[in-house]
Amino acid sequence: MTYQELFEHEVDNKEGVVASAEYGDTFAVDTGKFTGRSPKDKWLVLNEGSDSAKHVDWSNINQATTPEVFQELYDKAVAHFNTLDRAYVFDCFVGASPKSQRKIRFVHEMAWPQHFVTNMFIRPESEEQLKDFEPDFTVINGKLVVVNAKTHQVNVLDIMQAVLIHFVSFGSP
Repeated sequence: MTYQELFEHEVDNKEGVVASAEYGDTFAVDTGKFTGRSPKDKWLVLNEGSDSAKHVDWSNINQATTPEVFQELYDKAVAHFNTLDRAYVFDCFVGASPKSQRKIRFVHEMAWPQHFVTNMFIRPESEEQLKDFEPDFTVINGKLVVVNAKTHQVNVLDIMQAVLIHFVSFGSP
């Protein structure tokens, strides 16, 4: 989608407000009481015996969770997205060097985070780059997916935002 199309979706979906700026209209979003990522809101799947188990600096910043918890939350997110009339998908790249560049697929339920990643990541320059696109990473942003701290073994006071990462393959390109 173009920036203008995303802007129109943001307005139509009532995801924020249009703010007049010196250089033209822009879109402003109130993200609530959480304005950034808290390190304590992130969990990585600990796959015993894997490269990631050996190479991740496990700590109170890189908190471990189980493959089962990840799968349950993943299934919950997929089930939630299956109830939606529309989702936003953006295939892009991270890393300017061809040797280390990775393919990423973002899936959002709202237009404004889609607008954000479209601006922040490397956009495909041609349709050819998207032919047979298989992402190295997939990021699913399910705003309304509820995570239960006790059921899902995550330890935060208010679990309005959580990031779970599962490195299926961890190593050099």
